[in-house]
Amino acid sequence: TAELIYQLRAEVGYQFMTPGAVYFLSQDWLQLVRTGPAQHLADIGYPAVPLLIDALQDPALTRTYYYRNGPRSIVAVCEAVVEILSRISGSRFDYNEEKWRETQAKARQWWNGFQKQGERQTLITGTLAGHSGQAELLIKKYPDGAAKVLSDAIAAATDWSARLHLVRAAATLRTGAELPILRASLLDADSEVQLEAAKVLVDRGLEQETVDPLATAWTSNVKMTSGDELASYLARLTDPRGVEALGSKWTERTYGAKTSVVQALAIDQVQPANRTKAEDLLAVALDDHSVPPPQSGYFRGGLVGNPRICDLAAQMMAENWSDRYRFDGMASESDRDAQIAAIKRLWRARRSS
Repeated sequence: TAELIYQLRAEVGYQFMTPGAVYFLSQDWLQLVRTGPAQHLADIGYPAVPLLIDALQDPALTRTYYYRNGPRSIVAVCEAVVEILSRISGSRFDYNEEKWRETQAKARQWWNGFQKQGERQTLITGTLAGHSGQAELLIKKYPDGAAKVLSDAIAAATDWSARLHLVRAAATLRTGAELPILRASLLDADSEVQLEAAKVLVDRGLEQETVDPLATAWTSNVKMTSGDELASYLARLTDPRGVEALGSKWTERTYGAKTSVVQALAIDQVQPANRTKAEDLLAVALDDHSVPPPQSGYFRGGLVGNPRICDLAAQMMAENWSDRYRFDGMASESDRDAQIAAIKRLWRARRSS
């Protein structure tokens, strides 16, 4: 173990984006496979922990540059050790050059608790505290009873981000015991948590269970300032109630929420059976002359700066059905109004025929 820690000085990490984290360990989400000393230490697991904790004060440098928007810096061995300890424990240890003693104390506290409680109870305690990494380890190593712990953890978590990551962890269970957790999360107070649960249920072939909760999440929150992801999800549903929900309480909605709806109704996002409903909703938006809030700086390609909702809707109709509608978003306002009026006439003629 000591030799592997020393070999970290020759380790070259991987930086996926700039700025962004440097990785010394394999990452499933990047399909990144690492085989260096850092990965070997992570694979050794708990027996390596005491020496790794000591190495949190090692100032030696690796052979890894950390690229920022500005100057580069070289990653220290202790920073690689933080990633290794976080992987082994499922907990998150943050590195700060000026506060490494705090990181080391936190790691020792975790290790002392682990030795007293054992692995299973340590993972349960961590999961109940909202640590998704420990929840994932609990599911992997002790799947029996993990669902109950996760359910209690999500119910106790006051931070939406913690609930979101716990729901993601629950999705990896795949025994059927996670389904009640996902269904309950459809009623979460935060739309991102709801969406995460909904996406998993859709993947399991249970889209219908997500329609009413997600439609209600949209219709009940007229003060939503944006809502891109929720609007996009509803637009993509095969159930027509998704698109129908997007048009609810239209006049009460913010400019940001309305733009989210218009953008969500791009024809490649909407199911073929629901495209007529999408076209009708965009036609309604042609009468909406709402403008962005002052100094919002809203911009969309092919349109004048800070466009009205009716401009956005007209452009989307022209993009979706270029064989029917024409719209020049860079024209003068009077010319745009004339084009919008023409689109309305064509749309009404199609509906009356």
